[in-house]
Amino acid sequence: MQPTISPSGVMFATPGGNGVGKGWRVVIRVAARRRMSVRCPSGGFGFLLETGPARSTDANCKENMTFRKSPFTFGNPRTSDHSILYFDFVDPISHLASRMVDRAGVAAAIEWRGLELCPPPQPMIDPGAAGWRARQTLAAGHARRRADNGPGPPPIIPWTRKAHELCEFARERDCLDAVRRALFRAHFVDHTDIGRIDLLVEIARAAGLDRSEAKAVLDVDRFAGAVLENRSRALDEGIADVPALVHPGGLLEGPEVLGEIERALAEMKATTQSNNREE
Repeated sequence: MQPTISPSGVMFATPGGNGVGKGWRVVIRVAARRRMSVRCPSGGFGFLLETGPARSTDANCKENMTFRKSPFTFGNPRTSDHSILYFDFVDPISHLASRMVDRAGVAAAIEWRGLELCPPPQPMIDPGAAGWRARQTLAAGHARRRADNGPGPPPIIPWTRKAHELCEFARERDCLDAVRRALFRAHFVDHTDIGRIDLLVEIARAAGLDRSEAKAVLDVDRFAGAVLENRSRALDEGIADVPALVHPGGLLEGPEVLGEIERALAEMKATTQSNNREE
C-alpha cells in the first residue's frame, strides 16, 4: 500500500475487507492536524474527523487520552445484523455504556470486545493527568444527568490486559455478562486493582467461575491472543477510542457520543421487543 503525499497531507486507500463494511476505505491526514477516515462500503459511507495532531491509541495513552471528535456516519457502513461494543474496564464512559446496555436489556444482542486504552508496556494512565481528569468530568456529567452517580474515581488506573483475558475465559464458559458487570463494579465501586491476577481470580469465583481454572488460564496468558485480536480488529476498523458501538446504523465512537449510543440501544430494544411480539 503506497500513500499519496502532497503538501496538504497524506492519503492512502486500503481494501475494506478488514474494515467496517465491504468496499474500500480512505484515510486522510491533513497537515498532521486532522484525521479523516472515509469508509465506502456497499450502500453507504461515513467519515470521522479528529482535531489536533493525529495519534494512535498508544500515543493517546502516553498523553493520557486526548479526546477525539464525534464520528458522523451516513448510509449503512456496516451490513451485519448484530452490534459490537468496544470497551475498556477503566474507562468511566465505557462503564456508563455497559450499564445502559443492561438497563435496555440488550446485553445478549451485543458482541463485547475489549479494547485497552493503555496496553502494556506503555506506562499506566496517570489518574491526575489533565486529559484523564477531563474524561472523568465528562463521565460525571453524563452520570448526574442520568441519576447514575457512584463513588469517587478510582485512585489507580491499572492495565486491563488480564481483566480482558478473564472476560474471554468467561465468554468461553457462558458467563461473560456476570464477569463484565463484576469487573466494572470492582474497579469503579470497590476500587479493586483489576490488574492483579490474585484479585481477578476472586472476582471470577464470585461471578461463578472456577477459581483454580481462572488462575491457571491467567497465569499462562491463554486468552492474551484473543485480547490482541480484538485490538487488531478495532484498529482495522479505524477505532481507537472507547466506547465504540458498531451497529447496523453506523459507528459511534468515543466519550462525546454516549447520548447517541444510548439512543441506538433504545432502538435496539424496541426492535428486539417488536421481533419478540411477532414470534
